[in-house]
Amino acid sequence: MSSSFLTLPTETTIEAQQKRALWISLLPIEKALLATDGSFTLLLEALSGEKIQAQVVSLARDHHDTPRPRLDNTPPLRRAVLLHTSTTKTILVYATSIITPSCLPSDIAKSLEESDEPIGLLLRSKRLETFRELYDWGLCLPPALATGFNRNEKVLYRTYAIILQGRPCIKITEYFRRGLY
Repeated sequence: MSSSFLTLPTETTIEAQQKRALWISLLPIEKALLATDGSFTLLLEALSGEKIQAQVVSLARDHHDTPRPRLDNTPPLRRAVLLHTSTTKTILVYATSIITPSCLPSDIAKSLEESDEPIGLLLRSKRLETFRELYDWGLCLPPALATGFNRNEKVLYRTYAIILQGRPCIKITEYFRRGLY
C-alpha cells in the first residue's frame, strides 16, 4: 500500500491510461483538490476566501440490501449535500455519502442526520482520529441532484472512505467542476 492518498495507476489498461492522461491535463489546483487527504471543506475555504456551508439535499436510511456485510441491523444513512460559499452562494461541490451510523460515536451519527454540518468539519470538531483511503477518481457527468452543474459537462470526482478504528465508516464521493479555481 502506498503512503500517498492518490497514486497514478501503473497498469496498461485503457482506464489506467485515461487516468494518467487526465492527471497530466489537470491544473495544479485540481491535482491538489483530488489529492488532499485532509478536510476538503477547509481547503475550499482557503481557496475561495469564504466560509463554506453545506446544504443537505437528500437524507435517507438505505433499507435496501447492500453488497457489503453489516455488523448490525442498522441501515446505512445516505446523505447528499451541496457545498457553497457563504457570501456569494457559489456552488463548489456536490457530495454523496454512505454512512454506517453504528461505526460512529452516537453524537456524531445524530449530528449527521440532524444538521447541515460538513462531515469533515464535524469529525474535526469532535477531535475524532480518522484517516481517508481513496478508492477512485476521474471524470464523469454530474449526478441528477447536483444542481448548479451543467448536465452535459464532465466534472472531476473522487471517492474515498473515512476510516475509524480500522473500519470504513463513511464512503464519500465529491464532484466538482474543472477550472473551479
